[in-house]
Amino acid sequence: MKRLLGYTPSFMLSSASREVLADARFDDFMSSLRAELREQVHAPERIQALRRQGYHPKIVFDCIKADGLKCPLEVRVSLMWSPQGRFLGLLGFGAGHQ
Repeated sequence: MKRLLGYTPSFMLSSASREVLADARFDDFMSSLRAELREQVHAPERIQALRRQGYHPKIVFDCIKADGLKCPLEVRVSLMWSPQGRFLGLLGFGAGHQ
């Protein structure tokens, strides 16, 4: 994050990181993702089907860099699993988008 956007990891983990979002696309994406997964997490056969199929939704949205310029960012979301195959949560990977 420091190299791409100019922010420290601790800043990005704080509530102040909301200032980095340039528009509502990321919030809309995460809301729909949570709604979609909420129903499936409580149905073991459905969440395991997502695991087998591979579930990696992605979004490109604009961020505001520390220098004030906009920067397109691509985030891919993966599901995290315990060694026993239990769903643990979401993991997101961000990268600059050309």
